[in-house]
Amino acid sequence: IRKEREAELKKNPNNQNLQGNLSSTYNNLSTGYYYIGKYNKAYEIVSKAVATIEPFYNNIQTRTTYATNYFSMILNASVYAYLAGENDEAVKMMQRMEAVAKEMSNIQGFATFPVVAKLYVGDFKLKNGDAKGKELVDEVLKYKKGMLANDWMILYIIDTYKEKGGVFVK
Repeated sequence: IRKEREAELKKNPNNQNLQGNLSSTYNNLSTGYYYIGKYNKAYEIVSKAVATIEPFYNNIQTRTTYATNYFSMILNASVYAYLAGENDEAVKMMQRMEAVAKEMSNIQGFATFPVVAKLYVGDFKLKNGDAKGKELVDEVLKYKKGMLANDWMILYIIDTYKEKGGVFVK
């Protein structure tokens, strides 16, 4: 599927639907690599997902349409980079994640982004010996369902955090 979508996109490089689909294909493929422990490959592929969807996020006319996918792909990229031993790349991805969270925080439906970003940054800091991380994580773990509208992402990530003992885990 990936190869077919890439070939079709070469024929129609301005096709927004194909680009969105291709970025999702890359993201899904990277998740598969993550689950089999191939973190370098997961990071390589999710980076393509981020690069493919980023122009739509950067375009003010399509930003809200692609914000959730872009944000999710950056979250994945930060984890995969960290697990691949690429701390500098993980930090860059988290900086992008925080910037997106800040940009989108006042738009209806996106107020949850800063909370999710805080958990990722907090967990990363904890994994790297920074005591400030515990404070950030503890703050997020106090979150109760319904505190913000459209909070499915927060609830899912908090559950995953509790189940796995972090977001930056194998």
